[in-house]
Amino acid sequence: HRDLHSFPTRRSSDLDAPLVFDDYRHIYDVSNESWRGVLRWFTSPSHAAFFRPIGFVSYFVDCLWAGRDPLRWHVTGFVVHAVNCMLAYLFGRQLRVSRGAAAVAGLMFAIHASRPEAVGWTDARFDVLATCFVLISLTLLNHFFDTGRQRSFALAMLAAVLAILTKEAAYCLPLLVVCLIPLRERQDRRSVVKAAIALSTVCAVGFVYRWWSLGGVGGYYTVDGRQLNTDFNLLRAGKALIFRLWTQLVFPINWSVDLGISLKIALFALLVAMVAASWFAWPSGRRLVAALGMVLASALPVQQLLLIGSDLNGARLLYLPVLGIALWWGLLMEGLGDRRLRFSIALGVLFFHAIALQHNQRMWREVPALARNACVQVGQELARDPRPIRVRGLPPSLHGVYFIANGFPECVLFNSGQDPRRVRTGDAVGASADDTARIQ
Repeated sequence: HRDLHSFPTRRSSDLDAPLVFDDYRHIYDVSNESWRGVLRWFTSPSHAAFFRPIGFVSYFVDCLWAGRDPLRWHVTGFVVHAVNCMLAYLFGRQLRVSRGAAAVAGLMFAIHASRPEAVGWTDARFDVLATCFVLISLTLLNHFFDTGRQRSFALAMLAAVLAILTKEAAYCLPLLVVCLIPLRERQDRRSVVKAAIALSTVCAVGFVYRWWSLGGVGGYYTVDGRQLNTDFNLLRAGKALIFRLWTQLVFPINWSVDLGISLKIALFALLVAMVAASWFAWPSGRRLVAALGMVLASALPVQQLLLIGSDLNGARLLYLPVLGIALWWGLLMEGLGDRRLRFSIALGVLFFHAIALQHNQRMWREVPALARNACVQVGQELARDPRPIRVRGLPPSLHGVYFIANGFPECVLFNSGQDPRRVRTGDAVGASADDTARIQ
């Protein structure tokens, strides 16, 4: 058993950072599928816990041009994130938010410090893509409220279908639309309620179809085999939605890594900006409450997973809730009368997130490189000695970054070309007597 940190590590940029964890397994599985197999994902999911056919279709399409090149896979994630940022800005403008305030919301959505996992981890594609469809649905509905065009309404419903077929988090769409009531004009409220009812119907039908396809509710399982979706705990939900969610949204810092002087200065700037904004801003209270309601609405489908620790592991689940907090900051900026004060406070908040983003992103460059090097080392050993290798002690994460406890054999294949069937993971305890695999 060798210490992983003894492997040499080549620094990677954000775009060419290696794959990690389930990335390898999903890409390997999808690359061996046919178009006929793709169609089966809509009726017979290959995984008994999740029904995300549109997300896996996006994987299949990416495989056609990206192959095993991490850079191309990351490019797709960055492009979808860029589209989401533009949609977030457009969404703010549709809600009659000023151009400057909408720009603050869009920039906050873009550089919120929780972003490295969602945008940098290929397996978080489901969160980013589902949010894209959610934003498309919301912007089309706003266009329908403004113009009354039925085509926009129909396309909004189609985008909602695509969203719930991408990831379960999109089932919050009806609640997000309800939160639009204080943000729209009074004459639009009846149309907003009707749209929420229509989306509720779409989600209900989608959930029934999902249940039929999976043979149950699906989702993650606890360590003792119980389904997490049905394992509701009021204390845990309250802790997640009342405390942990807001802490991670306001102070999204990977505390497991030394902060450094720059981040400490940026954190102080954020605190000063928050105090100044609370003292000088006079925004519309009901609009601010509506924005915070969007945070809670988008967090409800994943509340059982929101006890995110100090290392930000699992921060991809914050990707959609950031929309509400970004809009909240935009509305707060709009409530500041003095332009210079507005600029200074916005600069302080965005400065913090820019520095914290760089801090959090560093581990998403270094840990994937470490995981790749571990796979290369095992591949070199297999090339020297063809006997199977059993690798044990692989951690699921390091410093908040998913490592390689999952997908290790495929990682060896991608990075060394060695047969993944000769790589076994887990402890050797319980192995059969004729198992001649070496322990690594």
